[in-house]
Amino acid sequence: MLFVFSGVFCFAQSDGRQFIGINLLQLPTSTLNLNYSKEIHPYLTGHIDVGYTRDYVSAHEKDLLGKYLTDHNFQYGYNRHREQSGEYLKLGTYFNARRTYIQTSYFRLGLFITNSIVYEDYLIGDDVRALHTLYIVGVSGSCGYELQISSRFKVSLDYQISSSIFKNDLSTNECFVPGMGLSGKGRNLYPMVLLNIKYELK
Repeated sequence: MLFVFSGVFCFAQSDGRQFIGINLLQLPTSTLNLNYSKEIHPYLTGHIDVGYTRDYVSAHEKDLLGKYLTDHNFQYGYNRHREQSGEYLKLGTYFNARRTYIQTSYFRLGLFITNSIVYEDYLIGDDVRALHTLYIVGVSGSCGYELQISSRFKVSLDYQISSSIFKNDLSTNECFVPGMGLSGKGRNLYPMVLLNIKYELK
């Protein structure tokens, strides 16, 4: 846990470059997000990511990447759902494979704690409606590559895998958790591909 939060705790002690960005691949899941990162050291970048999923049930047919990454049956998982929405806060650190700030394109590893709130509205039986709110804490790891595309813009592509730390009570084993992704059949694993474009703040 110390490694996860080391980047966040060092934000105030660094004069490194700062960026604000958005993950484009979350848009098809009806998720709006915004992230902030700060270079603390050439090999260390602190990262904060916040987002809100409006209604994944109405958007799940458009989540082509989620369907590809997981083994699931959407008819089983979502045919009784009326709505699933929520928000998340992700805190963590990227460990960069570079020695100096001069190297602006590099491979990296990420480690995060993801805090998600999920709101579910679904049917039990034929006509019994259930509403509940769940708080899910997960740990996420990622690997990817960051590329400088102009003097102020960067783009990164990462593969992330998450797992909830505690047993959750989601209504189906095939469920989308904001900030973590879509799980497969009966698995506590949530894969996600992140395509982040970010702008340097001055």
